[in-house]
Amino acid sequence: MTAPTHLSSVAGPVMALATSRSWTHTIEADATRIVVRGGCIETDGNVWTVTVNGLAMTQVGQSVEDEGGSQYLASIWYRDSPPTGSQTVQVSCTNSNSAGQFGSSTYKDCGSFGTPVTDNGTTGTTSSVVVGSDTNSIVLDAFVNESSAPTGNQTARLTATSDFGYRGQGQDAAGASPNVTMTWSGFDGGTGFAHIGVSMAGTGGGSSIAALMSYMNRQRRR
Repeated sequence: MTAPTHLSSVAGPVMALATSRSWTHTIEADATRIVVRGGCIETDGNVWTVTVNGLAMTQVGQSVEDEGGSQYLASIWYRDSPPTGSQTVQVSCTNSNSAGQFGSSTYKDCGSFGTPVTDNGTTGTTSSVVVGSDTNSIVLDAFVNESSAPTGNQTARLTATSDFGYRGQGQDAAGASPNVTMTWSGFDGGTGFAHIGVSMAGTGGGSSIAALMSYMNRQRRR
């Protein structure tokens, strides 16, 4: 087994009460997966769509803190065998009352996702999720909070700019057995937050079936 390898990350622009935001990510030839993650505050009932080069991405999971009419949302999305080269990543929603930020990361040697673990609330200054994993995996998270900038305990992949005081964030950690703890701390107590973490398994490497199928799919699109 080969653990997934992070290739690159790009932070998208803040939502700024818009219904759509896009950015460019140059996807590597050996990338087998692109992940989009981040968070925002939004109106209840908002419907999200995430695409890369117009191709729909699948949601891995989300964490929601409902404030009654509005909610904090942290979510993770992915697409396997992404198109390579300079590509447009777009995050869209059905309601313009959204503030926060999302970003994208590419990886190679990616297998299946584990079961997402979530945390949310309106009290305290620290959020942790304990995610089951092993040494042939990596762990990803997404987090959103209001007001002060939090500090993560792992490798930052999305360090957000304040959007009306709301920040979407994301980090990675090398997998370990039996689990890895993903923590954000130092944010203001008494404001909402949402947090999600998930493990991503590896594959058998470049000679694996998954890697071969990824290569064949990219060739068909050329």
